[in-house]
Amino acid sequence: MRILVLSEMFPRPTNPVLGGFVLSECKALSRHGVRFGAISPIPYSPRLLWRYPRWRRYGETPPR
Repeated sequence: MRILVLSEMFPRPTNPVLGGFVLSECKALSRHGVRFGAISPIPYSPRLLWRYPRWRRYGETPPR
């Protein structure tokens, strides 16, 4: 079985602890033979807003 996880809260390089519970659930499912893919959308952040830390993190998050 394959599952696609769509979650705004999923660990990413700029915030590795974000949504750790989602990742742990996926790992638990994979131990039972379930394969999963994950999509974690982030808001678009133009450079003009990068002076604010929150928006800078969004802009510095790699697209994949």
